[in-house]
Amino acid sequence: MDHQEERPGWAKLRWFFVEKEARGHGIGSLLFAAALAFARDVGYEGIFLHTVNDLHEARRVYEKNGFSLAREDAAPCPWATWAHEQDWELKL
Repeated sequence: MDHQEERPGWAKLRWFFVEKEARGHGIGSLLFAAALAFARDVGYEGIFLHTVNDLHEARRVYEKNGFSLAREDAAPCPWATWAHEQDWELKL
């Protein structure tokens, strides 16, 4: 998670990744909860992230934690042509 000049007061969640072998044990939920707690503790106004639409397990974590889809590109992603880029955000 880091500060972004283009969105003062907001944190950008840059990487949220759990190795395949570790998935399904609640590790991702704990990691995500820790990131949200950190953002609240240091006083961020909100959190945003950039992803692609084919990461279904991650989407469930985002939605469960109150994030909403802010934008989805209609065109395929240039670096993942099977998917579409998305922005998600959560106002704290």
